[in-house]
Amino acid sequence: DLHKAIRRQRQMCIRDREEINKQLGVVVEATKDVRTLEKLEEKQLEDYKAAANKENEQFIEEFVSGQSIRAAQTQSV
Repeated sequence: DLHKAIRRQRQMCIRDREEINKQLGVVVEATKDVRTLEKLEEKQLEDYKAAANKENEQFIEEFVSGQSIRAAQTQSV
């Protein structure tokens, strides 16, 4: 009967819309997770760069100090 077929189709549409909404919720949560991970990655990269810069500054200070000491020793000889 045509009315039953139409009713079944409408019910299927309702179920499909519910499934679509459920999947959209999953996508939204996944997008939030991705943003969180991207922010974490950025923070870790910033921390790494800061640590590398600090290490380079220490190396330069030690190098300059060593040159100053050698220069002073050379002048005193």
